[in-house]
Amino acid sequence: MWNSFVGFTCATRADALGKAIFGKDWEVDDIDANAFRHCVWNIILTQELGVKVADIIATNHEAGQIGTIWNDNAKMDLHNNQVGRLIGESYTIFDVSRFVDSSNYTAFLQKYPQLKAFMLVDIYPAYLAMQALENHQLQVNKLR
Repeated sequence: MWNSFVGFTCATRADALGKAIFGKDWEVDDIDANAFRHCVWNIILTQELGVKVADIIATNHEAGQIGTIWNDNAKMDLHNNQVGRLIGESYTIFDVSRFVDSSNYTAFLQKYPQLKAFMLVDIYPAYLAMQALENHQLQVNKLR
């Protein structure tokens, strides 16, 4: 039960970041905002609960949306979730500290000044998810 609560809290944090960065498009499926949201949610989940629990929560979320049928949208979400978990398990508090001391932190907050209202524990995952999006690691439905 505790993991479900933390999973929901992580999703709420990811939604808030998506809304801050993407504005009105933050909850539209199959676009950059959706890919970002799935990635950052899994980064945060992994940091909070570990990669195994994050995988269970995120995969069950997708299964709960569509039953046992893995359509293209679900496959895309699962991919973006996995990228987020890989990122989430690969950084430490020392990486966050280096980020704050870098020009990347300043540039990111200049590009997205609305994130200044967020805690660093969420700004760094948002930065990493945006890097994954910009480096084409995330899948987005370009046909929309």
